Amino acid sequence: MLVVVFLDIDGVVRPVGGKTLPFEPDCLKALASALAGLEVELVIASSWKEQHFIGDLREFFGELTPLIVGTTPAVPISNQQWARLEEALAWLEEYRPQSPWVAIDDDPQNYPVDYVFLTNPENGFSLDDIQPFRGMVVRRQKHHS
Repeated sequence: MLVVVFLDIDGVVRPVGGKTLPFEPDCLKALASALAGLEVELVIASSWKEQHFIGDLREFFGELTPLIVGTTPAVPISNQQWARLEEALAWLEEYRPQSPWVAIDDDPQNYPVDYVFLTNPENGFSLDDIQPFRGMVVRRQKHHS
């Protein structure tokens, strides 16, 4: 079953304070390894969507480009505790209302803990994250079956 992955950028594929533009190659490689063989779609859930068109964002992702299906919409945020959750739910309602989902983010305030895979913002997505993230995706698939 297809799992939608809401993907933050800063602190995930670009470590906070990182100087590699646009994204850290090691983070992208680790993320690609984590997603290999999984039935997923990526949705950009980041402030980068406000400064870049989706086509430009896709170019930054290299081999992951085919997995990127869009960006979350801008919606009024009524709950600061889970700031990006409302955007993710709006996207799901529009495009994949029955799909399981997870988010990859570095900020625990953006999503409920059961739905977010948290990265270390100083390192971004790393080799150590591959297996735990894959396990989370598989659990979401099974839970939704």
